[in-house]
Amino acid sequence: MPVNGNPNWVTYSKANVTGNITVTSTKPVTAGIAAGNGAVGYGGYFAGFSSIPVITKTGDCYHGVLLEVESGSDAYQWYLNGAIIAGETNPTINPDLYGSGLYTCYITKNNCESRFTAPYDHTVCPPITTTVYDIGSCNTKVINPVLTNSTQTVDPAYTTVIVQPTNGTLTINPTTGQIVYTPNPGITADITDTFTYYIQGDGNPAAFEYFNIVVNTHVLKTNNASMSSCAAANGNGTFDLTTAVVTADPNATKTYFTNANLTDQIMVPASYSGPAGTVYVKVTSVYGCSQTATITLDTYPTPNLNTSNFNSTICDNNFEGIVNVNFATVTPQIVTNPANFQVRYYLSQADANAGNNNTLPANWAFTTNTTVYVRVSANVGGCPPALGQINFTIGNGIPLITGNAKAEICDNDLNGSETVNLNDYKNLFTTDPGVALSFYSSLTNAQTGTNPIAASQVLTAAGGVFYIRFQSTACPNTAVLTLNLKTPKKSATLTDRVICSNEKIMLDAGPGFTSYLWSTGAASQSVSVGAGTYYVDLGFNGCVYRQTVNVTASQAPNISRIDVTGSTATVFVTGGTAPYKYSLNGINYQTSNVFTGLSRGLHTVYVLGADGCSHVTKEFLVINLINTITPNGDGINDVLNYSELRIKQNVMIEVADRYGASVYKSSDKNYIWDGKSNGRSLPTGTYWYVIQWTEPDTKLPVSYSGWLLFKNRE
Repeated sequence: MPVNGNPNWVTYSKANVTGNITVTSTKPVTAGIAAGNGAVGYGGYFAGFSSIPVITKTGDCYHGVLLEVESGSDAYQWYLNGAIIAGETNPTINPDLYGSGLYTCYITKNNCESRFTAPYDHTVCPPITTTVYDIGSCNTKVINPVLTNSTQTVDPAYTTVIVQPTNGTLTINPTTGQIVYTPNPGITADITDTFTYYIQGDGNPAAFEYFNIVVNTHVLKTNNASMSSCAAANGNGTFDLTTAVVTADPNATKTYFTNANLTDQIMVPASYSGPAGTVYVKVTSVYGCSQTATITLDTYPTPNLNTSNFNSTICDNNFEGIVNVNFATVTPQIVTNPANFQVRYYLSQADANAGNNNTLPANWAFTTNTTVYVRVSANVGGCPPALGQINFTIGNGIPLITGNAKAEICDNDLNGSETVNLNDYKNLFTTDPGVALSFYSSLTNAQTGTNPIAASQVLTAAGGVFYIRFQSTACPNTAVLTLNLKTPKKSATLTDRVICSNEKIMLDAGPGFTSYLWSTGAASQSVSVGAGTYYVDLGFNGCVYRQTVNVTASQAPNISRIDVTGSTATVFVTGGTAPYKYSLNGINYQTSNVFTGLSRGLHTVYVLGADGCSHVTKEFLVINLINTITPNGDGINDVLNYSELRIKQNVMIEVADRYGASVYKSSDKNYIWDGKSNGRSLPTGTYWYVIQWTEPDTKLPVSYSGWLLFKNRE
């Protein structure tokens, strides 16, 4: 009963079987025997070969040709032309490895028979040409197939890819038969790809040929790099960019740029000078593929040292003989950006060269000129140190003419003291205008510059010792100034004098002086002068005392007023030189200023000062009040005569009749009336008068009034 096999489990049954059953199959099968009552059964299972195991071929030329037998047995051994092939003990074998011939396989099943397969006659594929190509991952490989074993033209219709590549793709131009290989995108490492194609000619019989192609695809790998350099003074480092490893490909070319868009090329990359930052490298393989890598540039501060910036001549400002140095203040003067470096100071050049720990302390002192060696090392990076030396010297003090000067001061006003300005004595010590002075009461204070005193000092007879500190851009110095007070002498004979006008007097300073110099220019002991103020410089004890004397012209007395009461006159005088003398005739003088028993009328008083110079005079009036006028031409009482009133001010004389009608009024200092009114004689009778004036001295008004008997000729 023939049946067709399949990969699924299938049960076939045959009823009413008796006797022996033979199962023939080219594959293993199982068989069983069951009871016929449908309820219980018993049976056994059998497996085995077909009558002769067979060898089958899979694959094609250059596309995995294999000879194989059915798997599932316990052991295999392959033979070629009856000879065992060592090591081939699997169900499959690649016959191209061993050549053409008859292949058999001895198959063993445990608990069953072992059997050889039927022979399989295998002929190996014809020779094949293998061509190797190297391309970049950015490239394609174009192949124009040509028969190498025939002159026939390739027929594109028969161009066939027998074995496809695994890491790329192939396209065949149906018109030209051109084959194009393209690597798969995204390849990150070098790979080798293989494919096989078949071509056939246009002849009859047609020539054919297989080609095995090996494509080595090279991926350009780049990596970023970093470099460091010691910075120059401008902050730039110098870099050999060619030493930066940005690819492992020794044949790649590299071009360097300062910008990411690769337009500013660095023409001399082996000695590029630039700041810290990033440069860009265009890396190109021999296959023309390019990648951009970056090089990060770092700069390290380069140790720098310029000891000439530091003035190593240091002053012993407190005159102790020890000069203190604080290296913390020295470092910023000789090192730029000192925070970036380690600056150390040594007494030995060898120690500085070695950079050991035999360093000087930060606060150091020296008592004699000393050379100190300086080493400046970078805190980071491997930049070489900077080395130098400082020759420390103790500076010389400001040069002085003398360190101890003395001077004498004259007590010009003879008051026992003199105010001095100590700055006035600077030229005793130095003429340098750039030197400043400060003053002290002790040498210690002057040396330390503490507790200065004022430049203005009061010098007494005891004198004074002052200590001076001199300072400028040079080192300070000190000196001592001793001042003594000398006393000049004053003339005891020279006193103020009073002289009469236009007179002269002899001024005599007296003896006992070494020199005389009058303000008149005279250098004699005495001088004749008129009124004025004079001085004489009197030399004595090395000093000159200027003594002033006033010669004044005597002032004439001033008769301020004269009070007249009845026949008594009292004279009042101011100015001039008292006591005064008084006279009514300029000859006979009295000391009293009162005159009595005076007659009526004008009088003149003479006043003479005690200096005996010229007298002064003044008129005064003892008024004669007239009560009768008889204008009869007899020369007696013919007129009313008050002409003496000319010495008064604002004089007014008026006469009225008994009816009050004015018959006379004085005018223009005409104080005489002839008894007529408008040229007419007046009748005899009693008339009334008023006399008024202002005293010139006191400005007081004076007034008299009364009756006047007028008797005219009948």
